[in-house]
Amino acid sequence: MAANCDSASARLVRTPTWLVVGVLAVATALAYVAWLGWDQEYQYDPVTDAQTGPYRAWQVVGCGLTLTGLTIAAGLARRPGAALAVVPTVFTVAWSSQASSDDSGLWLVGATTLLLGSLASVAGVAYFVDATSRSRAGARGPRSGQKVMPGPP
Repeated sequence: MAANCDSASARLVRTPTWLVVGVLAVATALAYVAWLGWDQEYQYDPVTDAQTGPYRAWQVVGCGLTLTGLTIAAGLARRPGAALAVVPTVFTVAWSSQASSDDSGLWLVGATTLLLGSLASVAGVAYFVDATSRSRAGARGPRSGQKVMPGPP
C-alpha cells in the first residue's frame, strides 16, 4: 500500500529521542575538544602588558557556531528539549573538566555563568526553530526528506 501524503491519518516518522540525545552529547563534547580543549596557553602582549586567553576569538566564535548548528538540528528534528538538556550540560562539564584546575577558584563562577548563558541561548534557538518548522510544516505538509507512513485504516 503506497503512502499518501494527503491523507489526514498520515503520521511523520520521527528520529528516536535516545538517538538525538546521544548524537548531541557526542557532538557537543567533540565541539569543545576540537575548538577549545586543545588550547591552554595564555597570550602576553608586552606593549600593553596584558595577558589574554587561553582562547582566541576565532575559537570561541567557531565553537559557538558549531553548538548553534547542533541546536538548530535538534529543533528541526523537533527535539528542542533534548538540545536544552544536553548541549549546555555537556559543554559546561567539558569546560569545567579543564577549568577546575585554575588556582584562583573562580572556575565555579565561570561554569555557572556558562551554564546559565548556554541554557538561555539554546532554549531560545531550539524552541524558535521548532515552532517555526512546525508552523511551516503545518501550512505545507511534511518537510522535505521526512518519511510519511500511512495511519491506521
